[in-house]
Amino acid sequence: MALKVAVEKVMEEHARNGFPIYIWRDGKVVEISADELRLSSKNSC
Repeated sequence: MALKVAVEKVMEEHARNGFPIYIWRDGKVVEISADELRLSSKNSC
């Protein structure tokens, strides 16, 4: 649970500061832009 909270905090911080997040998806590294992070955080509320 603590790890999940930490990841959410980092994602919010990156979205706020305009930094992308890089994740592993379908066998490759994918960039999630700050704009996409903002959209996903709004949709999850």
